[in-house]
Amino acid sequence: NADFTYRAALLDTDLEWPPKMRKKAKEDGIVLVPSNPCVEGLLLEILGQNIPETSKACKRKMLTHFTGDTTIPDSYTQDFSIDVLESRRSLVPSLDVLLFLLSGKKPPV
Repeated sequence: NADFTYRAALLDTDLEWPPKMRKKAKEDGIVLVPSNPCVEGLLLEILGQNIPETSKACKRKMLTHFTGDTTIPDSYTQDFSIDVLESRRSLVPSLDVLLFLLSGKKPPV
C-alpha cells in the first residue's frame, strides 16, 4: 500500500494498446513506455542495432548478440553501462523516459 511518485509500464508495441487501457493509465498517472516491437527490440535500439519487425526476430537477434544467459541480469552489464545508456538516451525516446523515471524525475511526456 505504498504511494509512489511516478508509476510506469513498459509495454511491447507488437499488440495494439486498447484505448480503454490508455485512458485508465492516464487517469491513474501511469506513464506508458513503448518497447518497439518488444523489450528485445528496445535493447537492440539502445545498442544501435537494426530492429527486426517482429518480436520473434528480435528475440533471435538478441540471442546471437549475447553469449551469456539472457535471463541473468549480469549478462547485460557490459553492453548496457551507464555511459552507453546516457550516450543513447537522446536517440532512443523510451530509454530517455526510463532514465528519467529511474532517477526519480518526471519524464517529459
